[in-house]
Amino acid sequence: MSRRDPAREEKFDRLTINGVTYTNVLLRTINAIEGALHHNGGLEKVRLADLPEAIRVRFCDPASLRLVGGHVVSTNGWPGLSGKIANVLTNGVLVKLEGPNAGTLAFMACDPAAEGLYEGQHLTLCAQEAGSAEVEGKTVPAYDAGLRYKAR
Repeated sequence: MSRRDPAREEKFDRLTINGVTYTNVLLRTINAIEGALHHNGGLEKVRLADLPEAIRVRFCDPASLRLVGGHVVSTNGWPGLSGKIANVLTNGVLVKLEGPNAGTLAFMACDPAAEGLYEGQHLTLCAQEAGSAEVEGKTVPAYDAGLRYKAR
């Protein structure tokens, strides 16, 4: 991390990540995706996305946080998709992809109104693969960009 973006760190008496409880913990960010977990049992590298939600929101870049399935997740490490919005739907947008999948029409689940999306707009957004979707009588690849997260 640069001097302008110092590593974040915080101490915890106990911290549980993916069902494993660590004691006497110092958590320090390594980069936007990983952290170093110093604890009584040694040192572990952890994915910031695996932290409990209340802690994740303090360690992840706020711009990368999205609501997916009712949980706050970090999109760091998700693939970036870009293309032109072909159609705006109530639960997402149809995007004509650019890059390796150029010309492919894909559905991106999101909240178009909250994102300020409109037909013809160029879109670049991180999203995770979500199988396929039936849209306008066609089966197209589907991606989930989640909903914009707003800190409470």
